[in-house]
Amino acid sequence: MPFSFVLPVPLPPHRANQPTTSLRARRYRPARATLSSNNLYEVLGLRPPNPKSSPSLNEIRKAYLELAKTLHPDVTTETDADAGARFEIIARAWAVLGDPSLRQIYDSTGHEGLAAIRSIDDRAATVRERYSALDGEQLDFLSDTGQLIGGLLSPADEAPPGMGDDDRTGEGSERDDACPRSVEEAIWNIQFHEDRSVKYYGLWWIYKFKVKQAEKALVKVLRTSTEQTALGGYGLRRRAALALGAVAAAPTNENDAAVLALKEALESPDYFLRYRAAEALANIAQRAALVPDPTTAFPQVVVDQLKAMLQRGKQYLEEKNESKSGYTQQEGLFDLEKLDPVVREKLEKVFQDRRQNEERSKRTTMTPQLGVDEVGSDTDEPYEWILKAISAITSGAEAHDKQLLSVIRSYRNNSVPLVRYAAHKALYALTNDSIHAEEIVQALEYGVEHHYSQRVLIRDLGDVGYSKGAASVASCPMVENSFKIFALKNMLAKKNHDPKDDDVRNVLEHMDSLL
Repeated sequence: MPFSFVLPVPLPPHRANQPTTSLRARRYRPARATLSSNNLYEVLGLRPPNPKSSPSLNEIRKAYLELAKTLHPDVTTETDADAGARFEIIARAWAVLGDPSLRQIYDSTGHEGLAAIRSIDDRAATVRERYSALDGEQLDFLSDTGQLIGGLLSPADEAPPGMGDDDRTGEGSERDDACPRSVEEAIWNIQFHEDRSVKYYGLWWIYKFKVKQAEKALVKVLRTSTEQTALGGYGLRRRAALALGAVAAAPTNENDAAVLALKEALESPDYFLRYRAAEALANIAQRAALVPDPTTAFPQVVVDQLKAMLQRGKQYLEEKNESKSGYTQQEGLFDLEKLDPVVREKLEKVFQDRRQNEERSKRTTMTPQLGVDEVGSDTDEPYEWILKAISAITSGAEAHDKQLLSVIRSYRNNSVPLVRYAAHKALYALTNDSIHAEEIVQALEYGVEHHYSQRVLIRDLGDVGYSKGAASVASCPMVENSFKIFALKNMLAKKNHDPKDDDVRNVLEHMDSLL
């Protein structure tokens, strides 16, 4: 079977200005004898490269043509059935050595490298066949819900790098999936692969397995990717931001590339990219807060950017609340006082229902009112994550920043529940006032919030280490025990696992009950 490859890395041309020697001066072995060799150069009757000399492309072409004159099925005088198979052997050798890029891979890694490239090509073809018709929004949605991963990943591949079985690479290991067989392959895929769905998968894979070596590549994708979705968003940049939040180390200086790239993404017209960037900054800051390090230093420009976004949001939301909604404007078209009482009663009932539905539609688990028309809006922001990021980044001295605290307090009345709870979380982190943590604890009561929101709130209580809420966390009926235990573990970390602390013993008792 002829080779079909996708080049895995951008490679320079192979050894320019190589000295050449006459083809006649070379000593050829008989074609039949060389066809059994495992070395592609010997298959064509050439000496393998050495530090002092290497066959030129012209010499390789001449050697192939010379053998083809006698082995090609259309010209051979041989009558045995193996003539075609022998010609295929030299054709495959020419397919590799005649391509400068593939030849360099073969010279460096041998047949194993070629097998890896062929595996990438075969898996990429499968991905293109399954997902080539999807646009960016569809790929982004499938990636979020796990359906894209289910279509690309075989069960045997659900293991972190270096933890798979012995059949993950090599001959006979090619499978019907797009799972990277190494960290290097995943990093290359997200930067250079031609197929967008493979890039999406690579970004998910790096995110899932927390591949810290990919940080620079993720920054590059976040800053340079120009691929846009049908609605004008930057799907790959969104996924890169999400992955950065999982793998980037806490910054130690004002020039940290990852954090500054996320800061730039906060200025994008793509709302969902801003959402992922704010989420990533919050995750990086929260990880750093769980393990305090005196060398951690978020760039001041990032802190200023988050504060400015909250201030603008405060002003915008205040103006929005003071203005009339679309339904209220419609109500103004009617002079209810002059209508028939029966008609008036029916209209008032319609307006009341509409206002209730409008308010209910804002009670989304993630962000305020995200219609397609608002994707490019600068007025809608991921306030939940901005609040969490600013509270985790800022130091104890920020608790005395009365202006910042005033801005954060204004979000306690936000129409979106998770934004309100994020404001309480931020205020507790900055002031250590338990009244704010108790607002979150009360939301864990049955029927107050739904499953997704309660998971978020339990995680938030663990992040701030509010151990007095351990009982409410452990008794929350709508969240699985493994998630609760993870939050309780973070509470213990905040208390330094001190067994003399009554709160620590209380948390441990609830962990035991869950286990």
